[in-house]
Amino acid sequence: MDAAIAGTSVSSPQPTQLIFEDGLGERRFATGPAGEPLEVLKLSAALSAVSSFDFALRERAARLAGFRHDSYGRVRSIELDRRTSALLVTSDYVPGIRLSTLLAETQKRGLSLEFNAVRHLVRQLVTASAALYAAAPDVGNGAIALERLVVT
Repeated sequence: MDAAIAGTSVSSPQPTQLIFEDGLGERRFATGPAGEPLEVLKLSAALSAVSSFDFALRERAARLAGFRHDSYGRVRSIELDRRTSALLVTSDYVPGIRLSTLLAETQKRGLSLEFNAVRHLVRQLVTASAALYAAAPDVGNGAIALERLVVT
């Protein structure tokens, strides 16, 4: 298990370019100590302000520390930004395009979706959700949304 997930401090990568922002918070690109691409999610102030959220987040991350699936980025650490009191979740960076962006561009350009491509994406989502459920039946992924799914 990563040290920061367990609650101890590690040196965190310095986030740079904003990747995406939504109700959960803002995601920024970062580079790890070995030069690997990472993503840092600075959770929204509303979530960070809930006293039990930090504990619950770390507990779930610790329970899923051994879970590996190609459809999920691995959480590297969870830390408290002492300057802003925001929780920072550092994970593997997943390159690709957000499904919401892909669908918006498809509609904007007047293109139609190819059935087999849609079927493939739905199959991947169902397979990934089933894998999470198999690893931790009592953990749900309430964050599934078009803007949070990355098509690689």
